[in-house]
Amino acid sequence: MNLQLNIAPSNVTLNEVICEGDTYMVGGTAYSETGNYTAVLSSTLGCGDSTVTLNLMVEPDASTQNIEVCFGGSYQLGNTNYNQSGTYTENLTGTNNCPLEVTLNLTVGEDLTATETINSDNGAGNGSINLLMNGGFAPYTYSWSNNATTKDISGLSSGTYTVTVTDKIGCEKSFSFEVSLSTGIADLDDALLLQLMPNPIRTNQQVALQIDSPEQSSLRLELFNTAGQLLFQEKIQVGSGQVRHLIDSPEQAGLYLLRVSDEKGGQRTLRLSVQ
Repeated sequence: MNLQLNIAPSNVTLNEVICEGDTYMVGGTAYSETGNYTAVLSSTLGCGDSTVTLNLMVEPDASTQNIEVCFGGSYQLGNTNYNQSGTYTENLTGTNNCPLEVTLNLTVGEDLTATETINSDNGAGNGSINLLMNGGFAPYTYSWSNNATTKDISGLSSGTYTVTVTDKIGCEKSFSFEVSLSTGIADLDDALLLQLMPNPIRTNQQVALQIDSPEQSSLRLELFNTAGQLLFQEKIQVGSGQVRHLIDSPEQAGLYLLRVSDEKGGQRTLRLSVQ
């Protein structure tokens, strides 16, 4: 009795990952680069050829990361947090337990700062705020409290305007600006020096208005909130020289305006921040 046995050739697909510098053997051939390979292997017993498809991934032994972070931020590489701009190298273990040297090029942004040019409103709603931005990572986007989205805004009535500036990687900072109302009233005598101390202050704390006057004068003090409501007023007499006049702070935190006027019609407005 004769027994005839036919063994069909086989097709095999291999998905393999090796480290840089290693090789993967198929038959008598060594492979060491990422790619897709096909090898035909012949049986020594004459049973037919087998086809082996090799999908090979070679893990690199080095990589570079270019990272930008916000002012005050940090970036973790391995077990180390870096918070200053510079180039750093760490020897880590990558995929498939392959050794990996990582070079980190880190840039920590400067603090966002705004330089403003403010034109007052003369009563016709024609005030404006123009900004010059520095720090962070340009370009910037703008979101104003009056819903404007441009860098500069105009056609403004007197009041407080707040803008949130966001840079290209999402770092953001808010700024507030005061557009004053200009009515053509003269300023106080330049020789009359006024200063609020301390400033800012906390609620339920007194602030001192320091007055350096070249002569005796009568002054009217008026305290307003940013909505224009008169919160306090009084009339004081000052002599020549330096004097301090105490004023109770408002009960709520915020920005306030202290207007000082004299009998000649001159005025000067001081900003008071209550925290």
